[in-house]
Amino acid sequence: MRKGLQNLENNENHNYKIIAVDDEQGIVDSLSIFLKRSRL
Repeated sequence: MRKGLQNLENNENHNYKIIAVDDEQGIVDSLSIFLKRSRL
């Protein structure tokens, strides 16, 4: 895990949202899966 992500992991407040926009649904789906698996 990258050092930057480790710093976020220690943060108790996880009230954030990410918006992904792309003209290809497959890209958005892949990003969604990646982010769900990488939950901090």
